[in-house]
Amino acid sequence: SRRPRFASRAPSGLSPTFRGLEPLEERRLLTFAAPVTTALDNVPQCFAVGDFSGDGKVDMAVEIGGLAGQNGPHDPSFRIELFQGNGDGTFQPPVTVYNFGNDSASSLAAADLNHDGKLDLLALVPSSLGTKLDVFFGNGDGTFQSPKTYAVSSATSMALGDVTGDRQTDVVLVGTDSHDAITIQTLLNNGDGTFQSPVTSTLGSFTTSQGYVFEPTSLAIGDFSGDGKLDAVVANYADSRVLVSQGNGDGTFQSPISYTTEAIPAMQQPLIYVGVSALAVGDFNHDGKLDIAASNYAAKSVSVLLGNGDGTFQTSINDSIGAQPYDMVAGDFNGDGNLDLAISDRVSNAVDVLYGNGDGTFQLPANVASVNSPMAMAVADLNQDGLSDLVLTNVGYNSGMPDYYAATTILSTPAPPQPPPSKGSSSQGTTPDESFLARVYQQLLDRAIDPAASAYWNTYLQQGGSRLDVALAIQSSAEYRTDQVELLYQRYLQRNADPAGLQTFVQMLGAGGTLEEVAATLLGSAEYASHLVAQAGQTLDAAFVEALFQDVLGRAATEGDVAAFGAMLAQGVSRGEVAAFVLASAEYRGQLAENWYQVSLGRAVDPGALQFIEQSLANGQTDQQLLAAIVSSDEYAAEIS
Repeated sequence: SRRPRFASRAPSGLSPTFRGLEPLEERRLLTFAAPVTTALDNVPQCFAVGDFSGDGKVDMAVEIGGLAGQNGPHDPSFRIELFQGNGDGTFQPPVTVYNFGNDSASSLAAADLNHDGKLDLLALVPSSLGTKLDVFFGNGDGTFQSPKTYAVSSATSMALGDVTGDRQTDVVLVGTDSHDAITIQTLLNNGDGTFQSPVTSTLGSFTTSQGYVFEPTSLAIGDFSGDGKLDAVVANYADSRVLVSQGNGDGTFQSPISYTTEAIPAMQQPLIYVGVSALAVGDFNHDGKLDIAASNYAAKSVSVLLGNGDGTFQTSINDSIGAQPYDMVAGDFNGDGNLDLAISDRVSNAVDVLYGNGDGTFQLPANVASVNSPMAMAVADLNQDGLSDLVLTNVGYNSGMPDYYAATTILSTPAPPQPPPSKGSSSQGTTPDESFLARVYQQLLDRAIDPAASAYWNTYLQQGGSRLDVALAIQSSAEYRTDQVELLYQRYLQRNADPAGLQTFVQMLGAGGTLEEVAATLLGSAEYASHLVAQAGQTLDAAFVEALFQDVLGRAATEGDVAAFGAMLAQGVSRGEVAAFVLASAEYRGQLAENWYQVSLGRAVDPGALQFIEQSLANGQTDQQLLAAIVSSDEYAAEIS
């Protein structure tokens, strides 16, 4: 039988108060290094980051142009230039990818559209002949094929995601039509990187509080309603509202619901660019439901709308930040498991981080860098250490004309240890901390701890740091995340991870994604389906359910399992969604907890701890947080003493 045997004792040190283990300010493990600037030849219009050259290092594609520029005459044409990354936050000299001439792209994005393991590049271009979408297939070496062009209606912003649940990357565009109505256009991926004609949804006409036409300037997508279908949120720089439109799962979107952010100050209302400057989507309060953050330029605040999980949101929580945010991105920038917000403030020449409290609120901004005129931002792991770094563009103005333009990288780095409390002299020989570090490295990374890591973490622990934070930091490393993704590829696809897939999933984990989400994506992929073998008289869906149960739960599916999940698939539920359902089941979570206890504590999980782990996972806690709690428990320490 695969049913776990239960013990009657609970692990000392693991309790239902896990969320409140330590105050955030005492658990900050990461900080930021000094910014590094890369000069650009002209004004940056938009950019995208990713490993376009296939060497495991993050590159930067930037569209520049429009001005003769400083330091002598420069080519004013609009063109995409690729800066290959050196893996340390610096870049090689640029290579021109494509020249648009007099037409400027409003948005760049990167994704592996045709599943060849090579990143492709997309450009939304409001051309003089009409708006177009250019798709550049990557060759995997930093070069690209000639663009394939798709005609679209007027659009200002672009987002990428799987809109229909078929595990293909689709394109979502937002703009206004000739009647000033907001439109969302969806270009569905055929599976080979080519796209169908746009499917257009008209959301209606809106005016701002000043009477201007509501023209969307920001777009973000996510499953706000919990139905497995991507929804959209749009905002306008001249208004203090966000509009949320639920997706139907076929590329169309419903009429939006309007939500108010913090009001524009009265003295600023006659101005245009004073409203919502940027959007970020994430689970900011660990309840498993997507939330929305909106930065308010004139109000100098950030508004957080907590999701109810059904496509609706609570009244916004407005946090005053004392800065004028131009752009905003979300990421875990201090390694505590809570999503934070980074903002660029071009007025104060500052990059600030609002550290999340894990309940949907944020601390006051902490200045992490002084940067000349920071503007657009992105999050990437630039030096392959598993930490969230920042990439941004800079444009300085003099008498209304750009006179400074560059790109800046800011690397996350382990924070230096704080002054130690008085703890007396250390004992000679192997200390408990050294024993803990040796075992936790072997368990989590399957290797001996290296001398540099041993010295750093021993100092950290001697100076009052917690073992919980050490375990969380190890599981936040690129090494750990890479190992886990590789294991999932081997388990479900029986092969090594390709570079593009490895990068995508490691970055996904760094942005708050879970191993179960990675597993569900692999299990729902066309490659997994290609390994299915249907028996005589059996459908492929039934074969999928049987393989899924064997691969995930280690047992054969019952007739009831096959019938129930087969019915879901017949009703249009995707295989990835079915896999996610199984990965969220009490049976799978019970096996997960049993494995953690056997490996970490050498015993079976007891009923109380099992219930706590299942409830914690259901409430949005991650595998990494719970495993860290186990290996930092008193019982774990007793096992190695």
